[in-house]
Amino acid sequence: MSIQFDRWFGSILVVALALLPLAGAVRAEQEVPGVNAVVSGEIEIGGRTTFGDDSETQFQKYRDLDEGVFGGFKFLVEDKEGRYFLRGKGENPGYDDQRYEVEFGRYGRFKMDLFYKELPQVFSNDARSLYTRQGGNEFLLPANVQTRIAGAADQSAQLALELESAGHVDLRFRQIEGGGGVEVKPIDGLTLFSRYELQDRKGSRAFAMDWGSPGGNFVNFAAPVDDQTHELSAGGEYTVGSASFGLDYRGSFYENNIRGVTADNPLIAVDADGAPSRGRSALDPDNSAHMVNLSMSAVLPTDFPARVTGSFSYGIRKQDEDFLPHTINTALV
Repeated sequence: MSIQFDRWFGSILVVALALLPLAGAVRAEQEVPGVNAVVSGEIEIGGRTTFGDDSETQFQKYRDLDEGVFGGFKFLVEDKEGRYFLRGKGENPGYDDQRYEVEFGRYGRFKMDLFYKELPQVFSNDARSLYTRQGGNEFLLPANVQTRIAGAADQSAQLALELESAGHVDLRFRQIEGGGGVEVKPIDGLTLFSRYELQDRKGSRAFAMDWGSPGGNFVNFAAPVDDQTHELSAGGEYTVGSASFGLDYRGSFYENNIRGVTADNPLIAVDADGAPSRGRSALDPDNSAHMVNLSMSAVLPTDFPARVTGSFSYGIRKQDEDFLPHTINTALV
């Protein structure tokens, strides 16, 4: 194997402290002179430090716990008549797990919102690999490593010897999400909405590649992650009397900017029939999914409470990525 995980869980106790003398929240509500509005809000500020081995993977897996000042805020602005509003909040500004939301609208008529958030995902802080990345998606071993391992009497022992010089690699990516939506009620009983969300991931993760099955050899290396997922929805609902009708569309579009990865076979130095010196694997292909939903509901004119409901959905999934060539083994025509 080309990646070694020295430990998943540490034996040293890790303690995180919020510095209580420094932590606190300030709340306020204030009318703005000369402006037909009331502003209220909250600000929270604190400090953080850690003791012990705070580099452990599970400790940092989905959060940013760097030492220093952290905080958050909330606010609400309303006109004095209570018709319009503007509200928002934020958490951990400046950190890799920061998030923000803002919403504006008129009560009972329309609203629109925007959001942005980040989420780190740490797989390992102490992974090591012999591979070096070249050209974006090729992973090469140092010169003569394959020859030395292939010619060794004890290949496992030689591989362990080579791994002693393996360098550190990152196994993590940061996921960024953003988007927003609009909801409008132009007339009584009618609600229209639309929404768009984007998820963007960049970084690396452990990826396994094998040669021959069963009984073949395999490697792990830090494969790149660079993809986006777009979510789109739009529709409406109309209510008249005791009946309601709804129609909406939802679409999902996935884009992978890396088509495949290629890696050296550590046990084979030269291509041969049935024994390639390199391997290649395709990654997740671009694809899309579409769904249309139609629904209705109405109260039946009976002497006892009764309601009839119905729905119809149609969905389709599409994927038309070109296949990679069957082999890159130069010994095969």
